[in-house]
Amino acid sequence: MLVLVGFAVYGALAALGDPMTWPVRVAVAAPVLAVIVLAVRRGWHRPGSPGGRGDLSKAGPVPIIVWVVLLAVVAVIQLGHFFAEPRSIYPTLSSLFEQPLSFYPVRAAALAVWAWLGWALVTR
Repeated sequence: MLVLVGFAVYGALAALGDPMTWPVRVAVAAPVLAVIVLAVRRGWHRPGSPGGRGDLSKAGPVPIIVWVVLLAVVAVIQLGHFFAEPRSIYPTLSSLFEQPLSFYPVRAAALAVWAWLGWALVTR
């Protein structure tokens, strides 16, 4: 319960700044760095480490190829929409979330959930 309260407090404090300002960028970068440090400390980068991924040799290269293709498709769509105009017809993810995240409670909740998801990924 204390961890959830911590994430709620983080979200509330991180959402105080205006979007796309340096204080908010630092507030977002800090948990990213913490998750990376935690993941490396847990040994996710070493093959066969406890809590690591399953044996890829059993599945073969297909899952990796599928994920690379999916990420490439999303990246191409996002870049195409980023350079296309107008935003109302070709929205990017950031332009879609701009309106809902302009409200402080939604932005605070989104930041708290985002930080919790990163923590949950590393600690599972």
